[in-house]
Amino acid sequence: MRHSIMAERMAGSGSDKWQLHWLAQQRTAAGHDVLMLTIGEPDFPAPDHVVDTAIASLRAGRTGYTSGRGEGGVLDAIVDKFTDHYGRAITRDQVIIVSGTQNGLSIAMYGTVDPGDDVLVPDPYYATYEGVIQAAGGTVVPVRLDPDEAFHLNVDVLRSCVTPESRALLLNTPHNPTGATLRIDEIEAIAEVCVEHDLWVVSDEVYADHTYDGVPAPSMLDVPGMAERTIVTGSLSKSHAMPGFRTGWIVASEEAVDALLPVAESMLFGTQPFLQDAAAAALRDDMTITKDMRETFRRRAEVMCRTIDGAGVMKAAMPEAGMFVMADVRETGLSGIEFAKRMLEATDVAVMPGESFGLGGAGHIRISMTVADEVVGEAASRIAGFARSLATRQVD
Repeated sequence: MRHSIMAERMAGSGSDKWQLHWLAQQRTAAGHDVLMLTIGEPDFPAPDHVVDTAIASLRAGRTGYTSGRGEGGVLDAIVDKFTDHYGRAITRDQVIIVSGTQNGLSIAMYGTVDPGDDVLVPDPYYATYEGVIQAAGGTVVPVRLDPDEAFHLNVDVLRSCVTPESRALLLNTPHNPTGATLRIDEIEAIAEVCVEHDLWVVSDEVYADHTYDGVPAPSMLDVPGMAERTIVTGSLSKSHAMPGFRTGWIVASEEAVDALLPVAESMLFGTQPFLQDAAAAALRDDMTITKDMRETFRRRAEVMCRTIDGAGVMKAAMPEAGMFVMADVRETGLSGIEFAKRMLEATDVAVMPGESFGLGGAGHIRISMTVADEVVGEAASRIAGFARSLATRQVD
């Protein structure tokens, strides 16, 4: 049978990028005690009061259909959160409740990108970005991030990548996989390019509350005049350790939301009401869990970076946010894929190859900090030891 053009153009942009993760799971099933530092799933439980709210809502019969835009309680919680953050009024008409950031990104791409349009994407980038762009018919245009510039987006490099077909910039700050967090002056410079070339900005801000200095990351919506061309997506997966709740949001101008809502409703006409109740409870708490996770991931990242750098063979720059360490393995002479595969076989430590996140991640590995402190310490020692063993073989 013939598949659709969309299915064909998305070939290879799905779970293939997680091959190392699947290999590690197979190794675990075969009896190996693998240290899994591959995915970004917080090792914290969802807050008790959020779980209790979801259960109470289920028992109260909150299991019916809901509005495609979202229900009042969670919409108001989002409005309050963003109004407080930006210091200016955000209304219900600027919000859509979606089933996680991935769903939000897909909606944004379908609503802004036509077949043949180019989408600028800082590279390395999260593994699913290719898929959401290609599904809409867009073409990924990588904008290389320089490891020597702490993976911060260089506005001159961005400008040089703009094409006549450029339609949008998919921005992610704080950044996955590198943890780079753009300053407001950097965002303002990027905004100038977007205005100059009439680009949409689709901004993935799922890690906005995970900055290590405790100050929420600046957003493109902080820049005057950018609200009309910016679509922000986010969720509770990282901020409140709620990945399985699949609840997130789109925040944009009223005009953009009016255009995106039918797209969202064609995918999923309203998320589960009991999960929306839980999301409202999460958004209205004091975010203690977010602070605890942030401090924990920062402490683990410091251990990982210090141990890796001490090996003298590879480098790991301290991230500015998030739950990952991006380590440079180029001095070993191996690609990120080769390093990760050989290390898995030799040490039973599983990490993600940088190449899973675009060509900009080549020669790197991404290490997740979402395991217990003692596991991070043991994994760091094994990674450093493996790197030293490679250096020893090169000398021999």
